[in-house]
Amino acid sequence: ISFYVHSNLTPTWGSAVTTLLIGKYQNIFSRGWGVASEWSPAWGLILLSSAWSITRVRKLASGWTVVFAVGTLVLTILSVIPFWTRYLVLLLPLLYITGFLLFKKRTTIITVLLLINISSSFHILFPSPQPTIRQILYNIEHGFFSDMYQDTTRSYQSAVNSQEFNRFGLQTFADGEIEHVTIQQLTKTRGRQSPQQVDVQVTYMTRRLGKFTQTVTIPLVLEDNRWRVPWNWTFLLPGLSPETRLYTDVDPARRGSIIGSDNKPLAEDIDGVLVWVTPNNMDKTKEDSLLGLLETVFDGNLPKVAIHQRIIGNSTGDIPIPIGVIPHPKTDPNVLTLTTFAGVTFTDAFTRVTHPNNVVDIGILKNTLYSPCCSLLYSTTNFDGVTGAEKSKNSLLKGINGGSLVLKNAEGNILKTYIDREKVDGKDVEP
Repeated sequence: ISFYVHSNLTPTWGSAVTTLLIGKYQNIFSRGWGVASEWSPAWGLILLSSAWSITRVRKLASGWTVVFAVGTLVLTILSVIPFWTRYLVLLLPLLYITGFLLFKKRTTIITVLLLINISSSFHILFPSPQPTIRQILYNIEHGFFSDMYQDTTRSYQSAVNSQEFNRFGLQTFADGEIEHVTIQQLTKTRGRQSPQQVDVQVTYMTRRLGKFTQTVTIPLVLEDNRWRVPWNWTFLLPGLSPETRLYTDVDPARRGSIIGSDNKPLAEDIDGVLVWVTPNNMDKTKEDSLLGLLETVFDGNLPKVAIHQRIIGNSTGDIPIPIGVIPHPKTDPNVLTLTTFAGVTFTDAFTRVTHPNNVVDIGILKNTLYSPCCSLLYSTTNFDGVTGAEKSKNSLLKGINGGSLVLKNAEGNILKTYIDREKVDGKDVEP
C-alpha cells in the first residue's frame, strides 16, 4: 500500500476484472494489453456466479457476509491499482468459495468447470521450454540475476548460492557499464525433447561506449518436470567466468557547442559530475531528503520513485549505483549540498547546459541508444538532438567517446575485446 501511494504509477483501471473475464490485462509500463498465460475460462464464470450469489447473502449464515465483504474489497483494490496477474492469488480462493454457492447442487456444472481448469492448466502441468527461455531472456535483459538463478539446475544451485550468483551478475554489468540489453531468439525450442539448445543474439548497450553484440547458445534440460539451465557464465558473455572480469576504460569526448552571433555558447558541454549512491552507506533517516534533493538537481526529470527504484530495486547494496549526470555546474548550491549526504559520491563527467536566449530554438537531446527507466546518464556517444538546432546540426555536433571494454583474467591478461574505438570530439557550429 505504501509503495503504491508514493509510486506515482498510473493505475490500470479495471484490469483485474478484464483478466478474470477474458484473460487480458493492461501492462503497467507500456499500457498495452497482454495475455495472462495462467487464465482459465472458469475464472470469469466464478466471478459472475459470485456476483449473483451476493444477492442471496441475506439468506445465508452471517459468516458469508464477511467472505463476500473481503472478496469485494480485494477486487475493488485490485481494480484501482497498477495490476499484475499474480495479485489474483489473493482473490481466486474467495471467488471459488463464493462462486460455487450457485453450483453446489449442480454436479455436472462443477465437473465441467474442473475439466476446463485441467485443460487450461495443461501447459503448466506439462510445460514446454519456451516460457522458461522467454523468462530467462527477460531476466538477462533486466539484470534480474536473483530471479535467473531460480531457473538454474539443482546441481548448479548446490555448487553456487544465490547471493554469489546475483552479486557476480550485477558486478559484471557494473564493470561493463551495461545499462540496457536487448535479446533476439534465433532458434526455436523443440517440444519437450531434453536436452535442447537455443541460439540468441544479445545486444549490450553501455553507459558511455555505445553498444556491442554477441551470439550465444543457451542449453535447457527437463528436471523434475521443470525446464532449467545448466548455467555457465559464457551464456551471458563469451569467455566470462568467475575467474574473469570486465574492465572499462573511457576517453570522454565532448559534444560540440552551439555558438551565437556574439561568439558566446548557447549550448555546450561543461565539466560536471555523475552522482552515485551506495545503498548500504546511506543514512536511512535522511533517505527522503536525499531523494527530494536529487529530484531537484535533475530539474524534476527524474522522479523520487524512479531514483528509489534505481538505488534499491535491483542491487547488492554495496555496489555504487550511478544515478545521473547533473545538468548544472559543479558549483551549483544544490550539487554542493549533495556532498553532505552519506553514501553519495561523484565522478567527473561532461554535462550539457543550455543558456537562455530569445532568438534560437536550441532544442533538446535524448538518449537514442536505449530508453532509460530510472537514470539520466548523459554521454555524447548515446545522445542525439531530437528538436531544434541540436537536431538539425546533430551530425556535426555529435562526439564519440574513445576507449575500450575488455575481459581480463585474474593475472590481468586480456582475453577478449568487446569494444575498442578512438575518441572523436564534436564540432562547434552556428545555429
